Amino acid sequence: MKEALYRKKISRRRALSTAAKVAIGTGVGVVVGALGGYFGALGSVSPVTSTVTVKETVKETVTQAAATTTVTAPASTVTVTKTVTATATQTVTPSPTTTTAATATTLTVAPPYTPVKSANIGYCAPFLRDLGQVAIMIGAKRGADKFKWTFEFLNADGDVNVQISHMQTWIAKKKDAIFIVPQDAKAISPGVEAANEAGIPVICIDRAAEKGEILVAVMSDNILAGRQAGEILVEKLKEKYGKPEGYVVEFLGALGTDVARMRREGFHEVVEQYPGITIHEVPCEWEPEKARTALLDIWHATGGVDACYSHCDYMSMGVFQALEQLGVLYPVGDPKHVIAVNIDGCPEGLDALRKGWLDATIVQPLTDFGVVGAYLLNQWWGGLKFHDGLVIHMPGAKWSPAVMKEIDNGFKVLCRTWPATKDNVDDPTNWANDEEVYKTMKELGF
Repeated sequence: MKEALYRKKISRRRALSTAAKVAIGTGVGVVVGALGGYFGALGSVSPVTSTVTVKETVKETVTQAAATTTVTAPASTVTVTKTVTATATQTVTPSPTTTTAATATTLTVAPPYTPVKSANIGYCAPFLRDLGQVAIMIGAKRGADKFKWTFEFLNADGDVNVQISHMQTWIAKKKDAIFIVPQDAKAISPGVEAANEAGIPVICIDRAAEKGEILVAVMSDNILAGRQAGEILVEKLKEKYGKPEGYVVEFLGALGTDVARMRREGFHEVVEQYPGITIHEVPCEWEPEKARTALLDIWHATGGVDACYSHCDYMSMGVFQALEQLGVLYPVGDPKHVIAVNIDGCPEGLDALRKGWLDATIVQPLTDFGVVGAYLLNQWWGGLKFHDGLVIHMPGAKWSPAVMKEIDNGFKVLCRTWPATKDNVDDPTNWANDEEVYKTMKELGF
């Protein structure tokens, strides 16, 4: 793969140079060159003073003749080693959260949103059938809007080959960056690699591409979400039976995505600790109809189930349809209630909580992913060097702070998740309670 993407970066690292010259004879003179650096002003904050101390060991070999010293000796070669220490004081105009963009350890996603450059953003949606994916796209649009960038989107409607062609479309249109929720983390690689060849940065949202260089992937900590779902489900089984036991059906998302695999991994880490719990896994590819027909078949074959775990709220709509069709859709608190736990915190999930069908949904900060991605892109264009351990903070956000981690093909930012139940279903921090989301949905035709 060509390294066009990263060769294209504009370096903003501090430039530092020293020079030392040595004269041996009547004395030793040292001349230290001026220290210089470039410090770009990134935010509207007051300048601060930064002191930089530089130590450099200089080794020089010179030829010394006997006639040049007070000691009579044959001509000889002398190696002189000395340490040059210089201290320079510079005035730095920092970003709102760090001394310079290139050396940031913490970033705060907050105003002012000052664009480094004007930009045209191309967005690749995997599908837009459920409100969760629509919300993720709205978050990306919000991020672009904050920096006054133009934003266009294309919908692959569940076909990864179509999504690859969409990436080619954005490349042909010379977009400045591509935001994408991969339909399939592995199969999307040719599209990512094509963007790399064109020098266009790729920002993954909600899911990471497995191959091809990505600038960053901003997503939930899906292993954590799976664990949280498992812990709640275990507690509900304990409440119902006095101990953690029962027959649990797990409705899997598309296992070609890291999201589904991680939600499964976290859930199994918890539930497999209890031998009294049986897990029946059903591949459903995020589709409610597949979940509905699967549950009907399982129910008829086993005579009933105790709990259901759905990888997303949207898919659980098929679960509730099946339970209603079977005549066993009882609310939380009823002895005949089938325990149900989901992930996403979508409008469908919050509605099911209010109706009493759902015990809990694990909320993702879907509308923040794109804002964080846009902020990081703008910082990168301004010279920020991504690194392992970079802390991302957003005031007032439940997921904040998040920590950047280096992965094989770029970087990843994992945002924390939290459970929503009937007790906090109306919490305004649950993105599905944000009226602006629905307003934008209407503007976009959803």
